[in-house]
Amino acid sequence: MEAEMLRMMGASDAWRREAKEAELTAKKEESDARAKARAEAAARQAEARAKEKAEADEKRREARRREAEARAEAKAEEEARREEAQNAKRQDAEARAKEKAEADEKRREARREEAEARGKTRAEEEARREEARKAKRQETEERAKAKAEETERRKAAREADQEARAHAQAAANVAPGTGAQATEEGEEVDDTPLAPLTLEELLGAAAAPGVAQHVYLVTLSALLADAASAGAATSAPSEAAPSETPEEDAAQESTEEVAPKDPGTLTREGIRDAFLDALAQPAWPRRRGRPPTRALVAEKVVVFREEHQDGRVHYHVALKLPWAAPWEPLKDALRQRAGLCSHWSDTHRKWWSAVRYGVFTTVKKPVVDAEPLVHTVDGTAPDLYEESQAPFAAAGVKRRREQLEKEAVGRFGRSEW
Repeated sequence: MEAEMLRMMGASDAWRREAKEAELTAKKEESDARAKARAEAAARQAEARAKEKAEADEKRREARRREAEARAEAKAEEEARREEAQNAKRQDAEARAKEKAEADEKRREARREEAEARGKTRAEEEARREEARKAKRQETEERAKAKAEETERRKAAREADQEARAHAQAAANVAPGTGAQATEEGEEVDDTPLAPLTLEELLGAAAAPGVAQHVYLVTLSALLADAASAGAATSAPSEAAPSETPEEDAAQESTEEVAPKDPGTLTREGIRDAFLDALAQPAWPRRRGRPPTRALVAEKVVVFREEHQDGRVHYHVALKLPWAAPWEPLKDALRQRAGLCSHWSDTHRKWWSAVRYGVFTTVKKPVVDAEPLVHTVDGTAPDLYEESQAPFAAAGVKRRREQLEKEAVGRFGRSEW
């Protein structure tokens, strides 16, 4: 029994070993199968990746080829556009050059025509001037001839009168009188009245010729207008020499003077406007060279209206310029353009002094203008009382105090007063 059990136990152990070996063999086969499957799958995946990579590379190469072709095509189109633009620019330049040449030719032709017309006009003008000169010479000769004939007639009349008087005196046996002798002494008597006094002789302290200042005090009076009118009436008109160019004719026409005007007929605004017009267009003397380039402007203008004892009105104008300027062109412009005769004084070299003359009363001038007209370049309205005050300076105050002390010592014998 025990042997049977041992045999059975031995058979069971052999069976277990066989089963275990079979199990191990199955596991090994299964592992080999899985490894082979994995290897086949890996090979398939590698092959698929290689195929995909090859396809991707081929696609990239195709894309690059297309991009290169597109770039080359775009470059060719750009070159074509540039060439077309250059051709258009070249054609435009040629067209502009042609237009410029045509315009230059037209301008030259117009200049030639203008020069021919100017030459023709100048010739006609010269012919007219020559005719005018001939007519003027004939008129002058006729006047001289008429004057000589008149002188001969007067001389013959005087000789006949003297002869008649001599016969009458001889018949009456009377000696010639002193009156007849006085009549016989001169051939012709100049009965031309004396010329009126000039503006400087009337007012005295006039500005010297050539003086250039920033400040002037100008007087406009009816007395000056009357004197100028009397001078114009008594002086004989002089014949102007014929001009040589049209520019001189225009200059002579532009310098025709307006008749002297009584300033009392104008308002303060009219006087101001006349001064502004004279500053805008001064009567510069004719001379070679360029005229002044800076335009004159009135920095400040104050117009004072005053009355004479006889009721006639005159004006004083305080004028301040931004820089020193001569007074003659302004005075001539007032006379020629507005008919205002003026007197320019250069004794007031400071603005406060010129304004003070019109603001403050004096013994000879107890009444001043209560409403003077003020004009400034910036449009402000300054206080004339402040404008008429002398500027404060320590040195001036010291000099005045010392002078007062000297006067007090001279009057009272001590420095108190």
